[in-house]
Amino acid sequence: FVIAHTRDQAYQKINRMNTHFQGHSYKKHFPALGAWSHVNLIGDIFRVMFQPVESLSRRVNATMKILGLKEKEYTSVHVRARYPTTIIGNIAARQLNISFKELDMEREIEFKGAM
Repeated sequence: FVIAHTRDQAYQKINRMNTHFQGHSYKKHFPALGAWSHVNLIGDIFRVMFQPVESLSRRVNATMKILGLKEKEYTSVHVRARYPTTIIGNIAARQLNISFKELDMEREIEFKGAM
């Protein structure tokens, strides 16, 4: 959930924010609107900026093959969860738990859609 406040409540600003935050739901009706969203671009940007060394690439590809994963047909989560303080560690653990629940829900939705 996102809560955003603007200094003034002009309807143009509210419409622009709605378009940004709900853009994923418009893809069928306005394909060009969703063509440049963060979700669509982040994988490509990440691959360009952070290319793993060859030995790591081989391990990743081998693991993907073992798990039967195909590029752009799975969801992954990267979590840095080793924190030096209890408070931040607890927050990280909570976020990790939320991520796993979201992945489970997505998998269930995809499974039902395949039926």
